[in-house]
Amino acid sequence: MNHIYGDNLHPEIIRRASEIPKFLSKRQQLTLEDLDLMWEASSGKHESVKHLMQQALTDLSGSLVVEQAEYLYQKLRSLSFADWDLVTMNLFRSLCLRCLNHGGTGDREHYHGFDIAWDLVQDETETTETAREQAFLFVRDFLRWDVCQRVREPMMTRCCQNLEQSKSIPSSLRILQDAFCTYSAVPLLIQQY
Repeated sequence: MNHIYGDNLHPEIIRRASEIPKFLSKRQQLTLEDLDLMWEASSGKHESVKHLMQQALTDLSGSLVVEQAEYLYQKLRSLSFADWDLVTMNLFRSLCLRCLNHGGTGDREHYHGFDIAWDLVQDETETTETAREQAFLFVRDFLRWDVCQRVREPMMTRCCQNLEQSKSIPSSLRILQDAFCTYSAVPLLIQQY
């Protein structure tokens, strides 16, 4: 892995080597150190390299065990929301779905995507419009998933609190509307990309 994602990292190698971490993961030989190496491969690099690495991690996420997905999720969480874009949101969604599909380590972690998505849609959060819109789509889908049904009322409560405090009114109304629609919707299964 060090030869692929180490100091001599090249975009073409990233593209062509994407199956190697998947293979290691399926054989339960992918380590947290390997994930660190992949994560750090994009630090301080050109945006195109960052996007390639985040896409490689997104593609890998379906092969990870939950603990590895949660580990990457914590790394993702350390990024400034101002730097989140479509590729970052795809990685976020993919990691959240992996944890939801395979029962995270507890209630708080199980719904960890909810908190970040909520933060991203708040008016005071500095982020890209793409990240904000993708977060809205995630919240909408999140509310419809049968496994996430318990989160609907707390989400609606948060929206009402925002409205009482005159905070993020358009966002809160949009989420409330989506939440109300879920009560008549047929429960959806989580679909992974």
